[in-house]
Amino acid sequence: MLSEYKSATAQSYLKRVRRIIRFIGESKQGLLDVRVAHWASGASPISSSEVVYSLNEFSKEEGTRMRRAARHDASEAVQRLSRFANSSETFQRWIRDALGTRRTIAEVALDIDADMSLRREIETVLGRDLSGNSTQRVRDAMTAATLTRREMTAFFILLAWRTGREPEVLRGVCERDLRIDQSRATVHLTKRRAGKRDTLVIENSGPSARTYRVLADLTECTTFARVTSGLTTIWCGQVLARGRVSIAPWNPRKYGIGQFNDDHQLGLTAPYDARRIRKSAKAIRARKGGSLLGAVDGDHSARTYAKHYRQVDSTMTAAGETIRRAQARVVTAAQSIAVFPKPAGQVAATSDDPQVAEVAGRVAGESVGVRSLHVCGCSDARSGPYTEIGELCIMPPIGCLGCPNAVVLEENLPQILIMRDHITELRDRAPDPVQFIARWGRGLDWIEAVVSHFSTDQIARARAKDETLHIPIDQRLGEDG
Repeated sequence: MLSEYKSATAQSYLKRVRRIIRFIGESKQGLLDVRVAHWASGASPISSSEVVYSLNEFSKEEGTRMRRAARHDASEAVQRLSRFANSSETFQRWIRDALGTRRTIAEVALDIDADMSLRREIETVLGRDLSGNSTQRVRDAMTAATLTRREMTAFFILLAWRTGREPEVLRGVCERDLRIDQSRATVHLTKRRAGKRDTLVIENSGPSARTYRVLADLTECTTFARVTSGLTTIWCGQVLARGRVSIAPWNPRKYGIGQFNDDHQLGLTAPYDARRIRKSAKAIRARKGGSLLGAVDGDHSARTYAKHYRQVDSTMTAAGETIRRAQARVVTAAQSIAVFPKPAGQVAATSDDPQVAEVAGRVAGESVGVRSLHVCGCSDARSGPYTEIGELCIMPPIGCLGCPNAVVLEENLPQILIMRDHITELRDRAPDPVQFIARWGRGLDWIEAVVSHFSTDQIARARAKDETLHIPIDQRLGEDG
């Protein structure tokens, strides 16, 4: 009886509240449905921490449409504000005075109508004629120097997709959190819920160059607004409120992804929640990098990613494909590498191949110092696949394992394990998982293929050997190691 009463009460409560908060939108309504259903099921109505909101990612097509529209708006804003920066000092002073003193819309409209040279300068900056009623003309005039709410939303969408960071953290960035020079941008992000600060370094090169450009453009586009108003947030622009013009921080509740979708007719699915962009960005990283670590990207713990982000559809689908591709690569590599998981002396004495026996004999007689120079034996160092016949091969050790001249013996295992550990550390620190795969993916496949030939006991003994490797392999991996 009690459960039936709670269920009936919950449904009645839901019907009444829906009429009151209909204007809030579809996303808020969805959360209300979850809360009331949770209460009706017998759980405490105040135990909000027990409710899990299911926000899936945006589809690939939705993301493409969203970013294309955002790039269009951001590009137009950059071009317009660049023209404003080159306009006359008189014009800039007039807009600064209007916004800084919060003049009335009627007063600004009178100035525009009375001064044709002012009107022409506004039209030059805008790149079009002024039209519409007085309110529209005033809004257009103030837009000549500041971002609109739609343009701020566009910049936010681009940064959210490119960084994958929390919406509230990105919206909280102020002047004091930024340091931008020609080579990189350093952003100090404040996670208020977690009570900590993160530092995000965006290089002006490689894959992160576009992210750097978006952030630099946003900062430059809001400089005039911040100087005029005294605000420190990088998310500010002109507003018309209570019959006056002024500058205010961007409020995503008044204009956010939902309104952006309507203006551009993007056909996005609800809810229009910015957290879905974060999930989408992390899913893309997981698919491209093929690892959970690449998706985490130093943003939070692997446990948090597994709990809140891994369950999105595309990540779950791509996970199986990634595993199958990785297994296929390792199998292919394992079939092409000559591995003899036995001591070199034993291989030298029992091998039917005289070339292998010769290599094994040399490895068996090497000191620890000499052995630290390589990760395998070589049947012919002067006929490498990447050098002219007769020239000494100078490939770094990471390339040796994929060479047809390579002969791997048990004595090489300690050095190979050191190499694997070092590359794994590089993967943890890699700023971009795609770059890591391109640089180290094939070498890591070779290493895993070689190690797979050895037993667990052999690996344990190799790690336990009390030997000093005088020339660390991490100094000899190649250009990026």
